[in-house]
Amino acid sequence: MSNPAAKIFAVAPIILTSWMAFAGSLTKTVYDFDDTLISTTAYVQIYKSGSDAKTASADDIQRVSTAMWAEVRAELGKDGEYKEWTLNPEFSFQNFTGVPGTNAFLGHIKETLATKTAAQWQAPMWSDFVKQLNNNNTANDVFILTARSSMAADVLEGFQFLQTQGLIKNLIPGENIFAVSDPTLRLKSNPSLVLAKEKSEVSKSLIMQEMLDELESNAKLDSSQKATWAFYDDDYANFAKARDTLVPLASQRWPHVQITVGYVGVVRPNTPEHEVVVRPAALMTRMKKAN
Repeated sequence: MSNPAAKIFAVAPIILTSWMAFAGSLTKTVYDFDDTLISTTAYVQIYKSGSDAKTASADDIQRVSTAMWAEVRAELGKDGEYKEWTLNPEFSFQNFTGVPGTNAFLGHIKETLATKTAAQWQAPMWSDFVKQLNNNNTANDVFILTARSSMAADVLEGFQFLQTQGLIKNLIPGENIFAVSDPTLRLKSNPSLVLAKEKSEVSKSLIMQEMLDELESNAKLDSSQKATWAFYDDDYANFAKARDTLVPLASQRWPHVQITVGYVGVVRPNTPEHEVVVRPAALMTRMKKAN
């Protein structure tokens, strides 16, 4: 069986000259959060194999940034630097969940702005994200698709804080926020599926397909506008899953939508930022425009 990804990267790259080429109600842009928009102080804690997480010494614990976690998670327990390291289900993600009754997402944003310079916390898609939210015509077409476990209301509270700081003009609609590790999140088409039990890349791809189904339906009703949909993530596993899932389905399932899947990570060796663009009759790969 042929490999869709191999066909994608056989196409010669072109330079992207207009990052936000389209606007309007049939244009949807979906962003991951951590290290795609903001590089926060959040971290994952991993433990030396065989150690007791409750009594582990400093030598038996490592804190991994969210950017590095995108690569480290696939290396735990394998030959190499992380062979002797593992996750602890109870403690590894405590920094993300926080103390019960508190909003860890908001806490990370506040701590990040207080301790990092703008150059340190602004991730690759931040400026594009701000442009869309600052435009009254496009703000409602912005979506967040994150692997975090926060409730949508908690994520929205984080963006409300960014608004009070003058960093964004408009807010993302609450219904446009999807945190796939939130145990209450369900697909519209399959309410019995607990997305939090799936790998983040699988859950994200399922949400994307529902978004595209809805956009395709709307595009059929309004042929006067060009329908475009884009997704950006710094985690290569999330990007690759989206690419390899959506590309083979695009021409038959979403023929009226131009689909863009972008990788904006900075830690994966020998993998520059780039996009895969699926048009109704064409497929191409292009390099991401530098901010």
